[in-house]
Amino acid sequence: MNNKIVGYENEKRELAQLRDMLHHAEEYRAMGVRIPRGVALYGVPGIGKTVLAKSIADEGINMVELRAADCCSGDEANAIRKVFEQAKKNAPCVLLLDELDKIAGTSDFIFMEGNDEVKKILLQEIDALSDAEDILVVATCNDTECLGDALMRPGRFDRLIAMTVPDEPTRKEILKMYFSHLKINKQLDFGRLAKLTGGYTGAQLECLANETGLYAIECSANNITEEDVRAVMMRMSLGSREGNPSLDSDEIRRIAVHEAGHAVVGLVLHPDGILGATVLPQGYSSGHVQIYSSEECPSVSQVEEDVTILLAGRVAEQLVEHEIYLGSELDMKNAAAKILELATVHAAYGYRYLIGSIRHHWDSEAIKDELGFLLDEKLCELAVSAENILREHRLTHERIVAALIDRKSLTREELLDLFAEDQQKAA
Repeated sequence: MNNKIVGYENEKRELAQLRDMLHHAEEYRAMGVRIPRGVALYGVPGIGKTVLAKSIADEGINMVELRAADCCSGDEANAIRKVFEQAKKNAPCVLLLDELDKIAGTSDFIFMEGNDEVKKILLQEIDALSDAEDILVVATCNDTECLGDALMRPGRFDRLIAMTVPDEPTRKEILKMYFSHLKINKQLDFGRLAKLTGGYTGAQLECLANETGLYAIECSANNITEEDVRAVMMRMSLGSREGNPSLDSDEIRRIAVHEAGHAVVGLVLHPDGILGATVLPQGYSSGHVQIYSSEECPSVSQVEEDVTILLAGRVAEQLVEHEIYLGSELDMKNAAAKILELATVHAAYGYRYLIGSIRHHWDSEAIKDELGFLLDEKLCELAVSAENILREHRLTHERIVAALIDRKSLTREELLDLFAEDQQKAA
């Protein structure tokens, strides 16, 4: 098995078993069983489906590959037939159908035309494979639903292997592997970075390591520190580099008040995840506070804390400036979306709001109105929580505002130091 594949131990064991079946197909047939006709690995892009699929082939097992990019010439039928014929000539063989949902998917989001016809040809070719031909069809895809039950049923694809984003221990090992090629500071804590990169795919972690190396060169650094990694994480999440600050001192102060609101509530509710704060524009944001959640499966209260942090910027404006400014739309949109998901997907506030529930349907005006009142009530409740935190830590907020105006950006350590100083004074 490819030693570059970190984690996914269960998946690797299952694929190793399939490789063993190809190597000893005669023995399996002698016992009256056939090797699986096909296996599909599915999950979000960038988690290593293709790398895992290719790892099945080794000495004595060939690989033939059909990629989605090979099916854009207008002669998809011939390309499919050709690759199946090539697999038969090279048996025992793994026939990789990479991005099968783009080759034969029927979703409205798939770019190819005529996928129904392509699917028919695939069905014909898979069904025509003989058990004695020692060919394993391996497909990778992001979405199996668009492929339909006819193609994905047992007998064609006997095994479906779901792949998820790496968990925290796996992320730690992946980060170690990719950063091992770079000159890093001895104090770089991969355990902490693994906590901060929840939800990252393997491809994103590789990109993070490489971009951090480039960032360190750009900054003429001797080695890579955690601050460098955090800076690149901000760039990756916002999609651009930091720009020049506004020349308007009143505007800078307003942005600082808003971002300091996020920072203070974040320091109280989620101190482990706060990365830094800035009043420098980046992407569509005039300033930002970057906070990451280390929870793989958060509780309702933890999601509500995230919403409280999102609301804290606008709440800070109301408390300090006695005014609400435009520019918080994304915070408001994300806050409302999180509460809506809690209500309608996770039944956090009662089963009556659950999507597809027997009691109510989305065509009921009563449930729509009731849900609207619930969202308004919950968002107002969490805004009050943010206000209480900001009132309690008013001095910390003022000091962070002043520091942002002066320095434009604050690191995690600087924010924690400001918070700790005021905590000591309060004690």
